[in-house]
Amino acid sequence: MPATLSPAAVALIREPVLAHVVTLMADGSPQVTPVWADTDGEHLLINTARGRLKERNLARDPRVAASVLGFASGTRGVQLRGRVEEMTTEGADEHVAFLTRKYEGKDNYDHAAVGKERVLVRIAPERVREVGMREGAGQPPQATTPRPSGLAAQVKGSALTPEMAAYLRENVFAHLATLMPDGSPQVTPIWVGTDGRRVLMNCSIGAQKQRNVHRDPRVALSIMGLDDPWRCLWLMGRAEEVSEGAEQLIDDFSLKYNGQARYPRKPGMVRVTLAVTPQKVTGRRL
Repeated sequence: MPATLSPAAVALIREPVLAHVVTLMADGSPQVTPVWADTDGEHLLINTARGRLKERNLARDPRVAASVLGFASGTRGVQLRGRVEEMTTEGADEHVAFLTRKYEGKDNYDHAAVGKERVLVRIAPERVREVGMREGAGQPPQATTPRPSGLAAQVKGSALTPEMAAYLRENVFAHLATLMPDGSPQVTPIWVGTDGRRVLMNCSIGAQKQRNVHRDPRVALSIMGLDDPWRCLWLMGRAEEVSEGAEQLIDDFSLKYNGQARYPRKPGMVRVTLAVTPQKVTGRRL
């Protein structure tokens, strides 16, 4: 069933904010990376290169999810689930040139995929969740963030490095990808931290992401600060539910992100920590 993007959601996506797009690997596990994006008012539009992992995943399974956060406090956001309606090379070169102007203020796309055939992907939303969009409506577009030198330098492995752990202790947001009962991807922004070995998040028991993890612990994360999108971390791994210390962790997160020593509780709410052990991790400029 098609879903509609509100005018405020369309305006947010048209700002130079990144979309954290979830695709499905061949074994059904989620994979998420930050990408340039735009919209025609109805679809989420992204651009990739022929043969890239996203392109292969989407060609095999069109189910997709995406999360977009506004800058500053991160209180404006759009999360959607949907399907790829079209993957085409027609107009793809012009589209990536448009995205380059939008995100970098340049006319020429000069990233590592130069020379590869471009693919324009149109994603039709089937379910949309918007947060803080009433307040965000009508805000002026954010300025582009220049791409720094050394962008291609990445650190890859199967465990967090000390630099990655230090980054997770900053005020960064995670976009957590989990699997719905039918195997389709779901993604939501969430506060994040670490114990040095695992990535730690916190939610209430009964929340969709908790139910998803309880049923299938395979997850993926895209982690990024709101002020420097070129410094980021993404990973795939397995999540474990941990009750011990969960109430204290949400208070620690509240102090870290909101400056409030205690997180407000609803009657009967029970918290749980989602502790993710990385199996594959990539850091950029970390």
